Amino acid sequence: MSCTTFAAEPTKILALGDSITTGYGLKNPESEGFTALLGEGYSINNKAVNGNTVTGIAKQLKTGAITPQEITTADVITITIGGNDLMTLLYAKAATYNTTNKNPEVTLLACVPALLDKNSPDYLINSPEFTATLSLYQETLTAVTTALRQANPDVKIIVATQYNPYMECKGITLQGVSLEPLYAGVEDGVNSLNAAILAEAETGGYRVADVKTAFDVAHSAGSDL
Repeated sequence: MSCTTFAAEPTKILALGDSITTGYGLKNPESEGFTALLGEGYSINNKAVNGNTVTGIAKQLKTGAITPQEITTADVITITIGGNDLMTLLYAKAATYNTTNKNPEVTLLACVPALLDKNSPDYLINSPEFTATLSLYQETLTAVTTALRQANPDVKIIVATQYNPYMECKGITLQGVSLEPLYAGVEDGVNSLNAAILAEAETGGYRVADVKTAFDVAHSAGSDL
């Protein structure tokens, strides 16, 4: 009796999101990005976009940039999104602050004491704009993951928490300005974002990959991130 050995089909992953998924800034993103580091046995369809927001993913679905077939044939869908939603708000507020105060250049550094210092009356995290941005993010993320699951009820959806990209600013002073508020303010924003991700996991039908804790542990241990 002859026997035929069939190679197991690779797990098909549809990767959505922002520059974390595209591997922006890496020398060889296709081999060094996190989707490549998942290991062998995976077929990656990377539909992430640099600078993407959760509204951007919703638009990709609506316009067909992410096709129904790509969704229905996926075994797993990964999503990294949220950082740009918050940073867009921060830069918009920074631009308004600089214009109001007639600063010659619109720089984030000039706005750190006003927008990201917890003791400032203009602290961004306490603003109604931040609350509205976070609410829209949460609502849109749930809508996106719900739509994905409706199109493919068997797919596993994994949403990654966000890490603080300014961890290295803790305890640092630049041009006479302490960057501690930049670290601390973004930390508050990221923690609020991650709380929103966790809160909607059951409703949105997705699992959460706790990237934030992994980065914090690695940073505390002095690992090269």
